[in-house]
Amino acid sequence: MQEPYYEDANDLLDCLSAAIFPGGSENRLMAQLSAYTGYFDASGHPSDQPFVVVAGYVANIHQWKFFNRMWENIHKEFDIDLPFHATDFYARTKQYKDLPEGNETGKPHDFITTLASAQQIYTLLHVSCVVDMGVYNNIADVFQIQTMVPAFALGARVCVALVQKWQKDFGLEYPIECVFEDGDFGRGKFIDLMRVERMPAPIFKDKDGFPGLQAADHIAWESGNYMKRERSAGGPVARTHPFSQQLAIPHYHLQATLENLLDLCERKGIPIKRSKVIIP
Repeated sequence: MQEPYYEDANDLLDCLSAAIFPGGSENRLMAQLSAYTGYFDASGHPSDQPFVVVAGYVANIHQWKFFNRMWENIHKEFDIDLPFHATDFYARTKQYKDLPEGNETGKPHDFITTLASAQQIYTLLHVSCVVDMGVYNNIADVFQIQTMVPAFALGARVCVALVQKWQKDFGLEYPIECVFEDGDFGRGKFIDLMRVERMPAPIFKDKDGFPGLQAADHIAWESGNYMKRERSAGGPVARTHPFSQQLAIPHYHLQATLENLLDLCERKGIPIKRSKVIIP
């Protein structure tokens, strides 16, 4: 596998930061190391899946540059077309249709674990939010939460809050840009939610050409798959090799519970459905 072009990447980054931060090399280095971006994607649809997961990674500008090179080189090494889609990989559809079945040995195993290794090497933080649709729908039977904070908007907003918590925990002063996959359902409500809270408008990009979003697709799928397997088995199950690698990355996580959803409805003033109001 071809190694990342460290010198080329550093030259390009130095030119960019010199234009933005002209106060000397020390300021430019600090600017580069302080320019963080988080990439996030969703897995599971609220209409037919037991969980909606929003997950992704945060890294600085240097790390994403090297990660992008490594991600592309892995696909070249295994002769697999970009962009990566976890659902298609595990279903053996589209560019993965000629891969042998099974993911524990051979080319499929080596490919998916090498992608997970890239995530381990170059990302600083793994962020995730799991929305249990059974719990969410119980709340939605009583409160108008679906019209104000649908499942994806909830998961995405929690991920932004977790990034901010990590930022505060480590005393990071520079703002962290959060980018979400353009095809995510419920994006309009998420934009509305951020606007109402006077937060920066979320950024949406297509995962084509953005390896960070493709990695977010991978971790969101692995997280959702584990949750479904665990529920089916009635308890903890063995983690897949790539998911174990991903969980080795420092991780900020929250799962929506009945308690915190009720608290959300109270704080946001989400009204009770008229049909659920009992008149004595």
